[in-house]
Amino acid sequence: MVAKIEPGSGSPVNEDFTGGGGAWSWHVTEFVEFADFTIEILDGWPDLVEQDVDGWIANTNGYIGFWSYTVTRELAEDEVTFVL
Repeated sequence: MVAKIEPGSGSPVNEDFTGGGGAWSWHVTEFVEFADFTIEILDGWPDLVEQDVDGWIANTNGYIGFWSYTVTRELAEDEVTFVL
């Protein structure tokens, strides 16, 4: 998956649901496309982006390509905890 990202949590659903780490300090602003591969610099994962959000955005022009991710389903609203 390729997406455009920006700094800031963006919405109450932009959280680390697997690690319990709370809201990420960046968010997806646009879904670009599903792709089997991208240029290597876009290959990343949420924790990697979190380590240096501004650096990631500067180096990739604000894009991320999740190489090893598979979308299995959309979360239902009752599965998401909203924290305002």
